[in-house]
Amino acid sequence: MALALVDGTSARVWQRAAPRTTDEILAVWRKVADGLAAAHRAGIVHRDLKPDNVFIAGDGRVVLGDFGLASMAADGSTTLTATGQIVGTPLYMPLEQLRGGGATPRSDQFALCVCLWEALATERPFTGATMAALVEAMRERPALPRRRRALFAVLARGLDPDPARRWPDVDALGAALDRAARRARRARRAALGSTVLIAA
Repeated sequence: MALALVDGTSARVWQRAAPRTTDEILAVWRKVADGLAAAHRAGIVHRDLKPDNVFIAGDGRVVLGDFGLASMAADGSTTLTATGQIVGTPLYMPLEQLRGGGATPRSDQFALCVCLWEALATERPFTGATMAALVEAMRERPALPRRRRALFAVLARGLDPDPARRWPDVDALGAALDRAARRARRARRAALGSTVLIAA
């Protein structure tokens, strides 16, 4: 077996290394979304998406890695281990996985939304000192922060406790993020234009 050597760092370390703009953060995680969507089209569910499993190479490539827990199933869903043990990282798992259900592309979507929410807000959407508290917090969509509300609204849908109410797939999520980002950029340009006019 041969493994690619990525000369770079994880998305978590990259995020903390310097102040990152919204556009920089979105650029990284949109590439992750594209990679995840490609895996799903091949029938692969990652099952352990988190910032530590995303790598930023020195040449700027974004690499979705660590498919050690990934599973492949014709129907797009996977079970847990033969013993029923939960696999993956609970802080990034949806309710259906924490309750012992199978992993699906929509559970990967949930993990992606947790990752991007954490990158934009510098905190995860759900918190709890214990697993029970975390599960309780996840029974509802998270409250939207005041800043970047359009982007967080897109992510909140992907974090719905009911998988059927999330985005149909990661491609749909990515398209919605792109639309929200374009609206935000137009709003920033308009605000900047107004500020320049007033100054003049």
